[in-house]
Amino acid sequence: MEVVMVVTLLAALLSLLIPLFLPMQGTFLRRPALEQVQRAFAEAHQLAQIENRVIFLHYDAERETIRFTDEEGHPRGAVEMPKGAVTRLRFHRVKPEREISADPAFETEEHSIRRIPFAPFGTVAVEATIETAQSATRMLFDPFSPLAWHTLSE
Repeated sequence: MEVVMVVTLLAALLSLLIPLFLPMQGTFLRRPALEQVQRAFAEAHQLAQIENRVIFLHYDAERETIRFTDEEGHPRGAVEMPKGAVTRLRFHRVKPEREISADPAFETEEHSIRRIPFAPFGTVAVEATIETAQSATRMLFDPFSPLAWHTLSE
């Protein structure tokens, strides 16, 4: 019985000390940025359904904001990113898993897109690369997957 209590006490003490020894500085900047990108995709999709029209999502680096516009370019909404957290945010097209007639030399990085269309019925799969001062994270948004967001790297 005493052995179990000692092991439990050591585990609790270790769990309190681990954050002091691990560099977590980048995590605090990266997490809010990831959450804001996810929120922007959800809001763009919802706005397209509510208005029953195509809504475009794009990143405005000057204002550190993800903006929504309609087909004519009129602003429809925005999601602000944490100030100073994101150094670069890029969106890329995703190669289909099954190559129907896709070019075998297709590279995701070469197909960067400035804005993503959201139709009332959905959107295409998109990869987002979020770069902070400490790290880069790649996330895949697949609207046809039960788990819409998949973190590819952190």
